[in-house]
Amino acid sequence: MHITHVTPSLDLSGGGVAAVVQTLAQQQSAIGLSAEVQTRRLRPNRARDIAAGSLRVMHMHGLWDPMFPKAALEAALSGTPYVVSPHGMLEAADLAKSPRKKRIALATYQGQILRRATCLHALTEAEAHDIRQVFPRAKIAVIPNGIRLSNIKNRAECSEKYILYLGRLNRKKGLTELISGFAQWATSNTQAPCWTLKIAGWDEGGHLLELKKQVATEGLNSRVHFLGPITGEAKSALLTGAAALALTSHSEGLPLAILEAWAHGLPVILSPACNIEPEGAGIMATPDPDAIAAALASLADLPPEARAAMGAKGRHLVAERYGIEAISRQFRDLYHWIAGQGPCPDFVTLPPGRSVPPTVEPHPEPARSP
Repeated sequence: MHITHVTPSLDLSGGGVAAVVQTLAQQQSAIGLSAEVQTRRLRPNRARDIAAGSLRVMHMHGLWDPMFPKAALEAALSGTPYVVSPHGMLEAADLAKSPRKKRIALATYQGQILRRATCLHALTEAEAHDIRQVFPRAKIAVIPNGIRLSNIKNRAECSEKYILYLGRLNRKKGLTELISGFAQWATSNTQAPCWTLKIAGWDEGGHLLELKKQVATEGLNSRVHFLGPITGEAKSALLTGAAALALTSHSEGLPLAILEAWAHGLPVILSPACNIEPEGAGIMATPDPDAIAAALASLADLPPEARAAMGAKGRHLVAERYGIEAISRQFRDLYHWIAGQGPCPDFVTLPPGRSVPPTVEPHPEPARSP
């Protein structure tokens, strides 16, 4: 089976979706699927695909980009079934940004793409609910993001104490509240003077300038450090050295930063909007300065071995539920189903009132040479 992943970019400094697609495509190739990625700059190897005569499935990641109508037209012309992963872009908070443009898109090209998809993919049950509000008759598969553990070593907390934020510098991420909470805690806790806050990520919409002004106003220029986009080994080293990761966001799908932190054995401070229960691997805090300050105090008051135990629980959660190997096998089952080559997986929910999956026109595998 040949899978074409369609996403605007594979630039790892541009967001979690790029990392998700890259890791998924690599692992799918490792389990026997033929997987490639199509971006604005990369075109798929059609010659290889046609020569192989293989069964094809298309997987689109994201919404709103001009490349998706072209991909959907290509799928329609070739009779290729496709699945769409909105990656949280149908959440109410995301739809509230540029709402008029998105209403028009959903009424025209983007809505047509989503309605014609064989299946839609949600990262969590909460996202599936959001999708169902907009597309009540959609078939929805719920499969979380996956992450690879194999090359990540166990960590030991460094002497430098810092809280890490990792991701886009976007207003919905609750960074204003995180800095305010850190300032509140830093000025009222005797342990706070040896702690810093490191913010790694790329600016969106000029939010970085706003955050720098806030830090200066709070008198935290020596305590809050903006690192810019960090990827690869540098990101891994940053995670390895942190005391905890904080993601006090107002809106998320299933944040890869949390999974990366847990994969590195790092405890987390997270908001309910992250759609993950910490289960002893972190501290829940609403995106409110008072709640964040309380969570920071609770974390800092723990001895290092207790923070290490929290991180170990997170690593266990990742290994048990979010390992890329198991996630890739779930997608393989989904692809076989939408191509008419297998049963409906139990992680697919159907529109209300439907108790059995609709008939999927089979796409027979080509005969193979002996």
